[in-house]
Amino acid sequence: MSWIIYSFISLVAFSIMVILITGQTKKGFSVPFTLAFVVGLWIPFFGFWLLWKGVDFFISGQVIIILISGGILAVIANWCTFKSANDSPNPGFTFAITNSSPILIALAGKFFLQKELTFLKLIGILISVAGIIILIFLSAGKREKKKKWWIINSLIALLASAVFAVLIVILLDKGVCSVVILFSTAVLGFTVYFFWSRSESNSLL
Repeated sequence: MSWIIYSFISLVAFSIMVILITGQTKKGFSVPFTLAFVVGLWIPFFGFWLLWKGVDFFISGQVIIILISGGILAVIANWCTFKSANDSPNPGFTFAITNSSPILIALAGKFFLQKELTFLKLIGILISVAGIIILIFLSAGKREKKKKWWIINSLIALLASAVFAVLIVILLDKGVCSVVILFSTAVLGFTVYFFWSRSESNSLL
């Protein structure tokens, strides 16, 4: 199957997930609880896939450190993303910023991974950055003065997701199976979100 088809499937699936999660958080469910529920659904799927394919789980200590680092970044990126989406004037504003991570990935790829960065790609990056700046300044004039933290959370999510993507590239270059990466990230994410949501529940009692 072509990478373009995979990209469109991912676009549709992720958009539906965003709408559902944001809808639940706006109804009053906490972000950690909602993410724990969603990520918890991924674990059996990825685990079954790994068992079915018979993937070797033996990985080096260096890879384990990268996996843990990537999982922590994914937790930060997801929480900041959906916290921002819940507080922003429009969830689309949040994802216009966080989905700009390819900008940072392209720059990191150029300087750290020796990836190509053409003049045309650089022009595209500059246009994207200009769009983000315009979006932030336009939203600054909105009435939600007390909710300006959504911008900060969006930028943190942007940075965390970009570094996470770079770590994924490094892991893939080392021959680590992509589903192993997803499974490890899901397990770590579920653990953090679960205990985070529990601590929030206990603080309300």
